[in-house]
Amino acid sequence: MLRGLSGRWTRQVAVTTMSTIFCLSVLSQVFYHFPTSLFARDANQTPSLNVNEFQLGQEGRTSTQHIQPTRRALLHAEHHSIESHSHGVKLELQRIESPCGLQKFRDDGFRDHQRLRCAVHRSLFRAQEVRKKPRIHDNTGSKAGGSPTGSTTAVGFTAPVAAARGEYLATVRLGTPERVFSVIVDTGSDLTWVQCSPCGKCYSQNDALFLPNTSTSFTKLACGSALCNGLPFPMCNQTTCVYWYSYGDGSLTTGDFVYDTITMDGINGQKQQVPNFAFGCGHDNEGSFAGADGILGLGQGPLSFHSQLKSVYNGKFSYCLVDWLAPPTQTSPLLFGDAAVPILPDVKYLPILANPKVPTYYYVKLNGISVGDNLLNISSTVFDIDSVGGAGTIFDSGTTVTQLAEAAYKEVLAAMNASTMAYSRKIDDISRLDLCLSGFPKDQLPTVPAMTFHFEGGDMVLPPSNYFIYLESSQSYCFAMTSSPDVNIIGSVQQQNFQVYYDTAGRKLGFVPKDCVGRR
Repeated sequence: MLRGLSGRWTRQVAVTTMSTIFCLSVLSQVFYHFPTSLFARDANQTPSLNVNEFQLGQEGRTSTQHIQPTRRALLHAEHHSIESHSHGVKLELQRIESPCGLQKFRDDGFRDHQRLRCAVHRSLFRAQEVRKKPRIHDNTGSKAGGSPTGSTTAVGFTAPVAAARGEYLATVRLGTPERVFSVIVDTGSDLTWVQCSPCGKCYSQNDALFLPNTSTSFTKLACGSALCNGLPFPMCNQTTCVYWYSYGDGSLTTGDFVYDTITMDGINGQKQQVPNFAFGCGHDNEGSFAGADGILGLGQGPLSFHSQLKSVYNGKFSYCLVDWLAPPTQTSPLLFGDAAVPILPDVKYLPILANPKVPTYYYVKLNGISVGDNLLNISSTVFDIDSVGGAGTIFDSGTTVTQLAEAAYKEVLAAMNASTMAYSRKIDDISRLDLCLSGFPKDQLPTVPAMTFHFEGGDMVLPPSNYFIYLESSQSYCFAMTSSPDVNIIGSVQQQNFQVYYDTAGRKLGFVPKDCVGRR
């Protein structure tokens, strides 16, 4: 999932630019949910926007703007620090594969091609977004989440995560009484949101929409509040906060920015409730969300899920992704708190690098790449953050296929080609991958050279199944990496069957090989 970003603008310039974008892109079908004071609603016609009553809030102030919604604004929400102490939570991960917007997959042998094509498509957009010029955000607010209720002795909490069509889904509970929702796990964005009723334009999902009126703990954030002003472009519907969040692949969500109680499952079987969790209640949601109920934003920004709950879980979380083609019945845990700390030996810990221009992403130092026993001739500067906060190397669960900066990718691809000359090639225009080896049954992986990422802090030795993936329709194994102009993104295919650990308080990222199915 490509999650919105970028532009080294001041806040004043950013507001002016956003207003211009709105004016140039008129989409009157958006925001069906707002009250009649904001929209003129009629059961038999498309509602129209009362632009005189739509306000844009900035730094505690509001000013009337003549604006219309746009589908392509690239926004990025982040905000607010929290105190810390340890507890934890566990979620189960489920893999999904986005259908490139709202199209449906065919059920014949080309289905795996469609899945891979969509995965590559999204990964390319993520790389484009990360490399855009960064924007510095003010972090002036402080409230995000309240004191937990329930057990205070649990050392970890969890939720199931399963693989399904290239993304990974976690289960969370919102509201009072609680309702269960399946959301995409994304370390490349901050905002958590779910589809809400009433919904002016929503994509199809398996679960029922979130019903704000049925939750006794639901409240809307006030316009001008610290969290509302933490959005890059805070907007207001009279007195309450409205969010607008768009992603690099054109997907978007917009609606009310709200508080409600979130409930987590403890490792010890007890539940813990955290009141006043801030998230988006999406009334217009369009694009490639793969039928999930929303997004679980796990970036470093203060609006993210784990940042808001930092006082409960001490800024620690980890996941262990099953194979990207695993059936949805195979789940793995998303862990928060002390339970997230890896207990296996030989864990490699990498420093998380600071990039004040882009605080959401998890940057690490990559020194080089080996194919087989050969350290490739790639300057380490290819992997570094540049002088304006661009480029660099990040870990991202929302990117399926790893992206390498063009200079690095050329060397890696040439080495892989030279090492596999004994095998026939398959030209695969559908998947858009550059190297496919043909003539293999599903469980007969060709002999390919080892591949190692040399990080500052330890080497990540990839198993062949993490960089050559099988396409049944063509009986070929394809090299699952692509090039980007300058940014490097370690995607979910390369992370599968590793426990990947994030410690934002300790400023480190760890990984260790692991069989991820149904285990801590």
